[in-house]
Amino acid sequence: LYMNVWKQQSTLPDSTSAPFLIKANDLKLENFNFNMSMLPTIDTLMLSTRNIVIRKGVVDLRKNIVTASYLGTSDGEVTYLTPTPEYIADHPAPAPDTTKVATPPMVIKGDTVALDRFKAVYAVKDAKPLPGFDPSYIEVSDVAVALNDFYSDSSYFAN
Repeated sequence: LYMNVWKQQSTLPDSTSAPFLIKANDLKLENFNFNMSMLPTIDTLMLSTRNIVIRKGVVDLRKNIVTASYLGTSDGEVTYLTPTPEYIADHPAPAPDTTKVATPPMVIKGDTVALDRFKAVYAVKDAKPLPGFDPSYIEVSDVAVALNDFYSDSSYFAN
């Protein structure tokens, strides 16, 4: 999935498009791989996992909401790379579009979110880890995390 966040978009409503709505009561995915780029925010986002289980899940992009009673995954890895400072400097944000209608923020809610036996990397693209704690390159392995009542609300995409 490749998205250009700053690409000029039409301000005219598209009456022919259907709402993006996915509902899953009980879904299991095996050997799942997902990659995306959404410059200038995300250079690379990669998820590879043996198993994903979703119960009572809804993705409703008309209302900008993603919910699940349970989201669990195991035996995988995730990588999130931000663009380099040079890339960001060479690609400044465009002037705000004041003609666009405000949309609600993206809301992600999960009663239970769990992952087990995961490797994760959060880094600036092309960064090489330095000794000690280096915020430009964070890597963890054999992660096991469970969260109850997860909630994320972002108005980044609203403007």
